[in-house]
Amino acid sequence: MNCFMRNIPYAVSDIDLKRQLRPTLHGPIFEPVFQGGAPFDYRIQLFKGKRGGKSRSRSGILTVPTEAIGLRLIALGSISVHGHAVTFARSEILAQPEQIAMVQGAYQEPVAREQEEQRRAELATHISVSRVQFCWAGFNEVSIEWEKQGSWIVSFDDNRRAIVLQLTSWRIVISTITIESIKEDGDFCHLSLEFPPTLEVEQQTQADNADPLSLRPHRESALEEGQQAIVPFVNVLRLCFADPLSGVAGFKSKMRIIDRSVHGYDGPRPAHRGLFTAHSLGDLQDWCRRQEYPIAFQVHGILCKRLVAPAMLLALIPTLGKIIQNLNSNEVVDILKGFGQIIKEPGEGMGDWNPERFLQFCIDNRATNIARRVVSREEISHLFECYHVTITPTSQLLSGPMPETSNRVLRWYPDYQHHFLRVEFTEENGNKLRLDQEVDHPKFVQKRLGGVLMNGIKVAGRRFEFLAYSQSALRERTVWFISPFSTSSRRLPRNSLLNDADLRSRDSSGRTSYRSDDPYTTR
Repeated sequence: MNCFMRNIPYAVSDIDLKRQLRPTLHGPIFEPVFQGGAPFDYRIQLFKGKRGGKSRSRSGILTVPTEAIGLRLIALGSISVHGHAVTFARSEILAQPEQIAMVQGAYQEPVAREQEEQRRAELATHISVSRVQFCWAGFNEVSIEWEKQGSWIVSFDDNRRAIVLQLTSWRIVISTITIESIKEDGDFCHLSLEFPPTLEVEQQTQADNADPLSLRPHRESALEEGQQAIVPFVNVLRLCFADPLSGVAGFKSKMRIIDRSVHGYDGPRPAHRGLFTAHSLGDLQDWCRRQEYPIAFQVHGILCKRLVAPAMLLALIPTLGKIIQNLNSNEVVDILKGFGQIIKEPGEGMGDWNPERFLQFCIDNRATNIARRVVSREEISHLFECYHVTITPTSQLLSGPMPETSNRVLRWYPDYQHHFLRVEFTEENGNKLRLDQEVDHPKFVQKRLGGVLMNGIKVAGRRFEFLAYSQSALRERTVWFISPFSTSSRRLPRNSLLNDADLRSRDSSGRTSYRSDDPYTTR
């Protein structure tokens, strides 16, 4: 509601007036009309007075969040400000929705609000970028795996606390909490990322009567086909400024506002190495498919953690082939687990090692490898080694096997438990999928999560399909997947987790097999 104010001292500013009115507006008289428990905010607009005229006062508009507050203020009559009785009346100028929205929140000190508005205005200014690069950094090298030239615009979204890169309808959103470091490299800025960025595509303009919600941008796992191979493994993003001098200075200024430092770049020179291609990823999956599943799962898990490029893992195949031939499966798995740990956190003096030297070190020191959990005899019959896959908006992460409580179906097929997979859907950082009001979230869920559930996933060279879920697990966005297999065992008990008719079929010999062409459901 807008209230018209009269008899305001000419020398009083809007900031001073707001402070003078606060003891009354936030006092006991207005407590019955407080909303939300916190003192309400209000805005003041002063009209220009004529200093040389007869009047030594001026008027203005006071905007309050509700009509109840405005009516109580009018009933109060006046408030003394520096000896002047400032009076209030209903204004003929109706408050607009955007004005009401500005005072819906809790009270904010005028100076603090002014500083915040100035901060937001500075962050909202755009910087021109001529090139954006997606890179993978590891083992003293930075490989440029995707590059796009064009009239990119860099801005800062203060609500999402994110740097936004935009090219026509494409948007690359980098949350500041995922940025490990920012370094200046001539006309480039080098952003080291903990997780891949968020990719969005803005909707094209539709009919005038279209639902506004349908015009929101939607998330994607990749912006174009040539980007798909590298997106899950991006850990460096590089920006080339159109104007190096002003661009770098402007970007540094924005980072100072959000308390992020920009240092000089002292890393290896980036180069186009082509380490992540559909061909190399396919060759690695083919090799995994020919290995024992526990071994293949560890190799694929190392790749998904962005520790080693697929081309590098392919170069290790001769060494892996020797230990697979000479050692048992458990020993090989332990070596691979140690390999994954040591390349993530190399020891002292290992900073310049390459993957081959790390692997050989783990082979030579396999006697002092992974600690195993001690399981009691009572637990053995109720536990199984569970493999986990986490599906994120851009990638998948593998973990396990880890001892977990078994269920009726898994106990019925003890020799095929590695065909079962627990799949979880999360954000890149492992948190629950967020609901962003500025993005068409349902469309993304339908495309990404629905695509996985309908089409299955490939893990360690094997295809897994949706099998079942429980009500408790579904709340945590966790489901079961299965890699189809054949067995001559008896039928499942009628009160098992799954219904036989949905899950199995029999041939003329009585042999039971899982149908890979049928949807798996639960009852």
